[in-house]
Amino acid sequence: MNQYNEYEKLCSTIRNFSTTPILFIGSGISRRYYNLPSWRELLETFTQFISKDEYKFSQYMTLSNKDFTRIASLLESDFNKAWYENPELFILPEHLLELIKQGISPFKCAVAHYIDTKSILNPEYNDEIELLKTVLDTHVTGIITTNYDTLIETYAPNYITYNGQDDLLFSRLQGINELYKIHGSTTNPESIIITADDYENFNKKRTYLIAKLLTHFIEYPIIFIGYSMNDTNIQNIFKSIEECLTAEQIEKINSQILFISRSTTQNDLVKFGSNIHISMHINQGSASAPALQMQQIYISDFKLLYNALKEKKASIPLRLLRMFREEFYQYTLYNKPQKHLAISLMDEKLPDDALLVAVGSKDILISNALKMITRDEWYLNTIQDTLPYDADDMLSIAYPIILASNSILPPFKYLSKARHKYPDIEAKATYTCINDLLNTTIKKERNKDKYIGMTFADLTQNYDDLKILGKIPYLADTEIESIDLKSLLVTTYQNHPNIFSLNPAASDFRRLIRIYDWLTFGR
Repeated sequence: MNQYNEYEKLCSTIRNFSTTPILFIGSGISRRYYNLPSWRELLETFTQFISKDEYKFSQYMTLSNKDFTRIASLLESDFNKAWYENPELFILPEHLLELIKQGISPFKCAVAHYIDTKSILNPEYNDEIELLKTVLDTHVTGIITTNYDTLIETYAPNYITYNGQDDLLFSRLQGINELYKIHGSTTNPESIIITADDYENFNKKRTYLIAKLLTHFIEYPIIFIGYSMNDTNIQNIFKSIEECLTAEQIEKINSQILFISRSTTQNDLVKFGSNIHISMHINQGSASAPALQMQQIYISDFKLLYNALKEKKASIPLRLLRMFREEFYQYTLYNKPQKHLAISLMDEKLPDDALLVAVGSKDILISNALKMITRDEWYLNTIQDTLPYDADDMLSIAYPIILASNSILPPFKYLSKARHKYPDIEAKATYTCINDLLNTTIKKERNKDKYIGMTFADLTQNYDDLKILGKIPYLADTEIESIDLKSLLVTTYQNHPNIFSLNPAASDFRRLIRIYDWLTFGR
């Protein structure tokens, strides 16, 4: 299978997911974008802070039987003793010194500070990280990570972050738009899981965590990225999840777990490998006990993965879905409106700034929605199709209400698409030229010599994107083309989404939309 087919297979796999996936992100991602050290490199670096003995780390390796958690325990004890005797050994900022006064380990505070100071984006991956940011924002349900750093928080700021097991245990989780840092975070050094004691306590209390992860494994596709197949953390998680599942459930889950590995050759842009059993197999009285499997996929360029992830997008922004779930939960718990969400049967007075969830028939809901359309939404829809309503509904319901408080609306787009006739509206829109759409002042100025012979291109070269809005009406009718005008209007709105609140630009913008409407649909 050629490379293109392999990439299409990846896109198709993600496209066919039942929902947007959850990403399980490991240290390989932090090392890639921040050049952060591996676990071993981190421990070796901190060993050098407290000892000039080149064999000190080897000693730790021997004493711990090469167990990094036990090395961290030995190192923490030695580091804390040395630091208390000489705080100049590792300079810490004031807020971390305050934590140490409260009994937090200097070693963990130093680890947190060291990782934070080293968390500098590798400029080589600027484009790639921006693509990842887009993916995290709209194409991923949630994120689970064993990393301590704040890479994800930086590039997915809309996620609600939970640090460590205690944070997960005592929080109301919604399962959408959430980041679970199951081994803690540099923002809370006490939460960092690094020593043998930390892992022992973590394993004693992991029942709730495993239950939560089990829910995610059942409900969502899971994509592992930045992990090694030999990672004992992942193996232990899989072992615990396997213990809770039947063979039928395991078979169902196996179809929606992907394990992304870095390709060792640039020739293999995307390559599907065999299914892998990363977990430790459970002995349940059978030599062939069911085990969770993952489809291993080798990728040489992570942008290929991120673009493939864009094949699956939530129909509603995930942060909005999370808010719905959270606020509905609160509503059912306390039976009263919440901060962001109001629920109505369409017969209640609600705050103007409430996000309304209405209950009623489709016709009633559409009718009420149309009654709430503003003048500026009407204007914007003329150039961009931003409203989901048909022309007849807009003309029969929205138009009279908006017109009652605003004297002018561009009607031609809607009239041209309507199935019915609207003689009253048509009677008010009998324009024969652009002059009919202009006020008296502009009409007089259009006849002056300084505007004769001036072209649309001349204005584009001589005025910025806001000042040009007020100059275009002075051009001769033959110099104003519909396609050029629409391009300018759309670009202006993209650059200035608050254009309708900018005076005098707002009035100029609306005038040009009326001109565009007539040129395109009314002339």
